[in-house]
Amino acid sequence: RKFLRAFFKKSASYQLKDSHGFGCCLASDIGDGGMKIYFSDFVPLETEMTLQMSLGQNSTSPVIDLMGRVVWIARDPRTDRYKIGLKFIETSSRISSSQKIREYVRSHELRDYPTSQKNQSPPSLSSVIL
Repeated sequence: RKFLRAFFKKSASYQLKDSHGFGCCLASDIGDGGMKIYFSDFVPLETEMTLQMSLGQNSTSPVIDLMGRVVWIARDPRTDRYKIGLKFIETSSRISSSQKIREYVRSHELRDYPTSQKNQSPPSLSSVIL
């Protein structure tokens, strides 16, 4: 791997580049260069999107804004959802978010998933509340 990563499961709101509305997804496996996210619907490769999410544990934690591009996609046969690899895109607002992600990853770094997490499906998107 090029970047360290940390186990991460949080709801995030997203907006596809050419869309006006926001949706909800489940963010997972965050690193300095990108993250894995779970979507209910197919999103084509190279699609750009904005994500908004909190790295903190409570509702008062600051929200960060990220831009990313879909670099891989796979259907999860256990859940009929899509796992999407999102590569972060450098923007002026990303500098501040990048530092916060780096700090989070350094404090939560995992080289591998805990054994108990490897074969579990992610929580249902409908059970995730922003």
